[in-house]
Amino acid sequence: MIAADAIERPSRDGPRARKGKRGVPAYAWKTDARGAFIYLDPRFLQWRGRGLDQHGVDRDGSLAYVEAVHPDDRDAGLGHWIACLGTGAPFLAEMRLRDAGGAYRWWRAEGRPTRDASGRIIEWSGSVIDVHDLKLAEARLRERERELMFLADTVPALIWSASADGEPVFINRRLCDWAGIEVEDLNDPDRSRLAVAVARTVHPDDAAMVGAALGDAFRSGTSFSMRYRHRCADGSYRWVEGAAEPLRAADGKILRWYGVSRDIEDEIRDREALRKARERLERATQLASLSTLAASIAHEINQPLAAIVTNAQAAQRWFAADPPNLERVSAIIGRIVEAGQGAAEVVQRIRALFTSQDRQCEVIDANALIAGAASLMADDI
Repeated sequence: MIAADAIERPSRDGPRARKGKRGVPAYAWKTDARGAFIYLDPRFLQWRGRGLDQHGVDRDGSLAYVEAVHPDDRDAGLGHWIACLGTGAPFLAEMRLRDAGGAYRWWRAEGRPTRDASGRIIEWSGSVIDVHDLKLAEARLRERERELMFLADTVPALIWSASADGEPVFINRRLCDWAGIEVEDLNDPDRSRLAVAVARTVHPDDAAMVGAALGDAFRSGTSFSMRYRHRCADGSYRWVEGAAEPLRAADGKILRWYGVSRDIEDEIRDREALRKARERLERATQLASLSTLAASIAHEINQPLAAIVTNAQAAQRWFAADPPNLERVSAIIGRIVEAGQGAAEVVQRIRALFTSQDRQCEVIDANALIAGAASLMADDI
């Protein structure tokens, strides 16, 4: 819109057009109290392909320039102009006007009445500004907005946006359906939209933490990222991963916040199932290790026990001989004592396996080990 000071006041020679603040030509005009034009910028008349006399008022009071306005804009544009002529209210309207070739372009017309000392309207003056390119740009922008809205509603993510101070202003359709909430549902005279959104969509155990994190992010302008439980339309809760980033102007000022939440409930459940499977595998591995260890312990203890039993049986035979061979019995009893001491050493080594003491290595005489085995089997050889 062109500011009022962009239009020169009528001079003695009539109003003149000048450039607006953005270089858009503003063509001046003047009418009498009935709405008949008594001045139109010559360049505008040239564009129209009509003379000033064709922009008057007919004898019946109807406007002679009705044909200049697009049929779809006559009620809103000319209807408003006629109403202003009757009430004296300032006139402002956008409508499509026809040029000399019959094509239409968008124009913005504005005007104010001039009154005499008694307050009676004696004439109107104002300007028309070509806003056709602006209207086309606005139409393209609206189309882009529709495309972005469609993209936001169809992308497989839960998308939202908030004002610079953190008040939610947009929720995409997928999030609305997923959470069962609309932006209008966040309106509350006693609380901010952000507070209502957190209270209605976040699990009670997570609400305070999420609200504080969002508040800190909006105040400091830093990124937001958190995992929490989000309420679904059916009242159940699912884990989501939420993130938000600020959109900044060239000077760094925050213009808008954009956020996205990703449903990670299935991912969390899969991880939990994997963790439990790993725990079961670990327990099975431990049980297998214990089974192997138990077999090894049994083997280590069975050796000295077997030696004790074998020597005891041999001692019984030598003692039952006629006459008893006490020398042999004495030697066998000595081997039984040695086997018992060996069993005690096995038990001590087993205990050492389950203590935090450092393990110690010992040098063993292989010849003594073989001699011990030979003595164990001496009575059977």
